[in-house]
Amino acid sequence: MGILTRYFLDNLMGRQLLDEDGIMGLRRVVISAFAGVLSVGLFLPRYMHKKYAHLAAIADPEPYRQALVTDSMVLICLTVMVAALAAALIAPAMYPDEIDYVTLTPLPMPRHRIFGAKLAALVIFMSVFVFGGLMLFAISFPAFTQQQWAEHGRLLRMGSFAAATAAGSVFACLGVMALQGLILVALPRGWVPRASMLAQSAAVAGLILAAPFVFGTATRQDWVTSRSAELAWFPPAWFLGIEQALLGRGDPFFSSLARTGIVALAVAGVVAVGCYVWLYRSAERLVSPPAQPRPEQTAKIGRREARRRHGGPWTAVWMFTTATLGRNRLPQLIFLIAWSAGAAVAATGVIEGWQAWRAGGNASPKLVNSAVSMPIVMALLAAAGLRAAFLMPVRLPANWVFRMTDVPGARVNHLDAVEQAFVRLAILPALLISAPVQVAVLGLGRGLMALLVATLASAVLLEFVLIGWRRVPFTCTWLPGKRPLPFALMAVLAVFWVSASVAGFAAHTITRAPRGVVGLSAVLITAAAIMRWRRLRSWASRPLEFEDEPLDAVQRLGLGPS
Repeated sequence: MGILTRYFLDNLMGRQLLDEDGIMGLRRVVISAFAGVLSVGLFLPRYMHKKYAHLAAIADPEPYRQALVTDSMVLICLTVMVAALAAALIAPAMYPDEIDYVTLTPLPMPRHRIFGAKLAALVIFMSVFVFGGLMLFAISFPAFTQQQWAEHGRLLRMGSFAAATAAGSVFACLGVMALQGLILVALPRGWVPRASMLAQSAAVAGLILAAPFVFGTATRQDWVTSRSAELAWFPPAWFLGIEQALLGRGDPFFSSLARTGIVALAVAGVVAVGCYVWLYRSAERLVSPPAQPRPEQTAKIGRREARRRHGGPWTAVWMFTTATLGRNRLPQLIFLIAWSAGAAVAATGVIEGWQAWRAGGNASPKLVNSAVSMPIVMALLAAAGLRAAFLMPVRLPANWVFRMTDVPGARVNHLDAVEQAFVRLAILPALLISAPVQVAVLGLGRGLMALLVATLASAVLLEFVLIGWRRVPFTCTWLPGKRPLPFALMAVLAVFWVSASVAGFAAHTITRAPRGVVGLSAVLITAAAIMRWRRLRSWASRPLEFEDEPLDAVQRLGLGPS
């Protein structure tokens, strides 16, 4: 049982997708990320202590107590969304799949041991996130905010907040598990892979896009303390009600929220457990039926193969890249997470500036800056996410085709198709989404100037992303974590800061000195042209990469005779 549980835990950590070096590198990345989160979690109590010490000095206890309720809501939101995001990322692995059924059922072990080990691995994996949130907030938040106006003791507050946080995190995990179970149980088996991928992508993107708005709403003290009826539709508020009920408050409003949270938790648990039991009794459903392509699918595949044969190396790489990205969860999720993060950051600034515009009647500088920087931010994060997705070694056996055709003429075509993938999948959608916003905020003339600057800045960003790139996507080995995570984050922040500076200068130029757009455009065109010339020269002279090298590997300069 222990070995089988460890096997399922390894699969949850990416064992089916990465080799031993990749697993070790991924663990280093996770440890670095956890250390960063822990540092933030240790800084938060210090901030909270100062804030509540100031509120305790006020003669009126109401500001202190209202802030306490609002901050409790914010931290519950944070833990619930982190748990939901972690659950959404491993949603396809929550239940035994076809590989588990085919490889494990012929072995001399009962079915209940397989399903039990899978469930135990899932519980252990998700407990890390639940107890991590408890360790960070459930102890530190009540301890460092305890002041003279507190209505309850420190231990009671710790216990009630820990119970509410744990209930919210468990609800998030069970909700995702219930959704995945319903897909497996209710849909025809042939539809399950695509439906599961769509549900997972929608859940991850929705959580990331909703994060700024959720936290912006949760920090509205008047909305939380006024007992708005809208809180009944806000899941974190249900578990705030559980905390208030455990503290002994007899407020009917919070009692109603607590009852809603308990019912929602019970329903999610019943559905998730019911789906698990149903699949245990009908495990044969996990096996996909034999594929029966329809005539139109056969014709479509034939047309695709004909285009690939007659289109040359460029078409082959383009079709291979897009098809692989569309059929594999891990690179698709990496790209989607980056896209959603960029859209969330850009939309947050635009919406906040738009609200100020509606209140004041004029476009505020913040709104103008947000509208100008919107496509640059989205293009930057989307291109970075797409580069990370392309690094995944999803189709290593396919690289023999590209190894055989790695000659200067074909190589440039191969890499040109990769460049077009960045343009079509990351940069062009960002420009198209942002154009209506820029025209609405700045007007037609200045909106088109902003779009021109964003296009040229995106061209420079593309060259930054493609520095050192000599790979056909998904066909090269990958060593995650070979660069320390802080260094990688510093590089991303540096590029982000430069992009924000360019966007701020562009916004100032467009609104106050439109003629300066010509000079800024000339600078961007020159930078993009020089970087592109150097990149194309490198592509023509250096071979494709199919083996990722560690940083301490000997680098050949190629100065001697070949």
